[in-house]
Amino acid sequence: MKDTDHKPGIHENYLVSRHMNIQGFDESVMEPLVAQLNALAEVDTVSITRSGSKTMLNIAYDASVRPRLLDDIKQALAAMGARIADEWWTHFKQRYYEFTDQNVYDNARHQPHCCNKAPPGK
Repeated sequence: MKDTDHKPGIHENYLVSRHMNIQGFDESVMEPLVAQLNALAEVDTVSITRSGSKTMLNIAYDASVRPRLLDDIKQALAAMGARIADEWWTHFKQRYYEFTDQNVYDNARHQPHCCNKAPPGK
């Protein structure tokens, strides 16, 4: 895929990339987990990388589709016997990701208005 090619239905303006350290991950479930996450309509790309003792989940998705996609990702990890790492930095990033995902979702649905018009009915 080129940098500008995305799955159908993905809005590039609302595309976010997330990188989370995961624990309890078995190599045998790597492909099924990637396939399960890739099957979600709002997910653009998924990869799992290993660097030494760390296993990173790298995922890019359209945050304007639904607000709590990280919850589904955590459930998919739990079903495969893995979880997001129990570290303060990972928890901090997770809360930040949830906050910004909610903002992207809300902003995608915001109806702009113009302040310099006469009120309706005037």
